[in-house]
Amino acid sequence: MRHISVIPAFRAIVVLALALVACTAPELGVSPTPASTAATARPTAALTRVVRFGVPGLDDSPTFLPSLIADVPSAWAADLDGRIVNWAMWQLIAVGNGDLHGLATVPGNGDVDPLQLPRDRVIVQVQYQCRFVCRGPAEETPFPLDWSAAAPASAEREATLAAAGVHERTVGLRYFDTPLLVVGRWGDAAPPADIAAIARIVASIRPDPPAPGSGEFRGWANAGRLVDLPIGTVRLTPLPDGAVIRPPYRIFDNAPFFLVRGAKNIYAFSSRPLVDQRCEAAYDPSDDQFHCSIEGQRSSWTRFGHYLGPDPNSEMSQHRVIIRDGAVWVHYLDASRLFPAVPDEAAER
Repeated sequence: MRHISVIPAFRAIVVLALALVACTAPELGVSPTPASTAATARPTAALTRVVRFGVPGLDDSPTFLPSLIADVPSAWAADLDGRIVNWAMWQLIAVGNGDLHGLATVPGNGDVDPLQLPRDRVIVQVQYQCRFVCRGPAEETPFPLDWSAAAPASAEREATLAAAGVHERTVGLRYFDTPLLVVGRWGDAAPPADIAAIARIVASIRPDPPAPGSGEFRGWANAGRLVDLPIGTVRLTPLPDGAVIRPPYRIFDNAPFFLVRGAKNIYAFSSRPLVDQRCEAAYDPSDDQFHCSIEGQRSSWTRFGHYLGPDPNSEMSQHRVIIRDGAVWVHYLDASRLFPAVPDEAAER
């Protein structure tokens, strides 16, 4: 089996900071309508240019999620350098029908101030917004995205913007457990062709390259089709070829995992419990439990990872599991102590 060794980079610190701080839409007040920028805002409806933008990941290693691409009008300006807008927002890309770098921003926030957006302008941004929770869909979203599902952040914000001759809509995207927001803003005097281009740009967002039908994908393992895992399944799954291997202190991340299909959800438990990482857990169907023995001491867990003893207590470490396009993907790269035990085992049996 081929493995790739990686060491997390500084980006991990940045993304952690994003996840721990506040993220709210800026407060809006009344401001004068900016002067027209018709000289730089050009109606360009044809989508003839492909732009690429990255998705925030844990580091600069092969686990960094691959790029997404989108089609935009060839004459539009594009800011393709992902940047931190504020402590709670990362802008992945911005495109618009005029200059982007001269747009006024919200004081103390850094995002484009929609109230000062020239009324003949259109701008589309893809953002990553996180604090204690992240803004965006809770479940994986399919491609293509549907701009008709976009909505304003709130009725109050929409009314304030509309009174100033500006409009804003947002549609969410979740791609391999990373929540993103696609934000479109336009003024009342923007060319209709440019306003219509928003929907086509959003619909063109897609992964490149797409996720493979099997094997490893940037820290995720394709564990097969959901329809092939009936309720009650307990399957020991080896790490895929090409698996990313963390440094030695992350032993519990670098081990095979058990897929467990309950009545409501599907789980992935590391085969190396945290109670003693020398232990390789095995499932015994006769008593429907996991066991391992080290130095004469036998530890046991229920099928859903709850520790039965003896002390010290340690639930089985879980990997994040998602369902995307009917396939089960396991984030084998990280097994987290933070995942709680299955809250209601009876409901899963």
